[in-house]
Amino acid sequence: MSEIHILHENSEWTAPLIAALEARGLPYRDWFLDEGTVDLSAVPPHGVFYNRMSASSHTRGHRYSPELTATVLRWLERSGRTVLNGSRALELEISKVVQYAALEDAGIPFPRTVAAVGRESIIDAWDRIDGPVITKHNRAGKGLGVRLFRDRKALRDYVSGDDFEPSVDGVTLVQEYIQAPEPCIVRVEFIGREFLYAVRVDTSDGFELCPADVCELEDPTCMFEAGNDPAQSKKFKILENFKPPLLSALQQVMRQNDIHIAGFEFIVDKAGKAYVYDINTNTNYNPDAERRAVSRRWNGLPCIWRGCIGNCRCPIRPRCCNTRELGIGRCRPQKVFSGGRTIRICKIWKRQPSWSYVRYWISGLFSTPRIMSALPPKADI
Repeated sequence: MSEIHILHENSEWTAPLIAALEARGLPYRDWFLDEGTVDLSAVPPHGVFYNRMSASSHTRGHRYSPELTATVLRWLERSGRTVLNGSRALELEISKVVQYAALEDAGIPFPRTVAAVGRESIIDAWDRIDGPVITKHNRAGKGLGVRLFRDRKALRDYVSGDDFEPSVDGVTLVQEYIQAPEPCIVRVEFIGREFLYAVRVDTSDGFELCPADVCELEDPTCMFEAGNDPAQSKKFKILENFKPPLLSALQQVMRQNDIHIAGFEFIVDKAGKAYVYDINTNTNYNPDAERRAVSRRWNGLPCIWRGCIGNCRCPIRPRCCNTRELGIGRCRPQKVFSGGRTIRICKIWKRQPSWSYVRYWISGLFSTPRIMSALPPKADI
């Protein structure tokens, strides 16, 4: 059986995935990419590779992990290996400028933004927007470096002072401030380019947004261990029956940029217009949201053993019966409907433990060696 290769620089984030793979007896290899060498003339190992690199790696002392990962991904892709969230996805992860170009290509609105290098250039960018602005780092994570300035003097004082935080890549973004009716943003999560759930995040206390990441476990408002914490329920709210604006355009962005797993953050202004301002090519997992979304969307959806009847939407990809042909599906036969045809009911997620269905999607993907011969090198998973 081919191995699952996990590319990352933060073991805390990958621990739940690894635990799930071990529980299923699935072979994997942990690639901790903080430093190392890449023999470009060597043949990469076989298997499927999941890129879990983060733009915030430098905050954990891994400044050049994204650059090392980019080298590894190019090496893998050149050799025809299957990569989830490949090199193009990494480009978006580590550069908001690249993100905004992708959004513009898909016709998705985003706040007016000026990229600046140098302190005086940051101040000059105010004049181009002429109004309240937000500064943020081009390469960042968790909302690091995000500040709101309502006048030019406040911006100058910050940029000229000792509290100024330069971006790790030297590029600071000066962005139009979108005034929302309420101090909140919405993050929508996608797995396999399919919408999973949405979370409303209260930004009253600032912009370091982390509705799930393990790095914020000690934060009493963190959503990762929801429990009965009233602070959590106040700051983060799962949106039931939510329909993301610009859904097809967001999925277009993922298709055009080789992204399989992503979270999009957007804000809605007073006129009701939605602006996407961040693309995260990693899931911000939340167990409570997973349980609700999985229960609402995936249980009891029928499909036929050798041909879909049209309304099956497996979490792995929206062709349950076809995925069963590849050994990916987990449909269980439940009963025979009228007409004499055997119907299978997708019960995949009903009794599964937590960790989003990233792990189900990935572990299901590799549950049989047939997948490696059945899928093309650039499989649209």
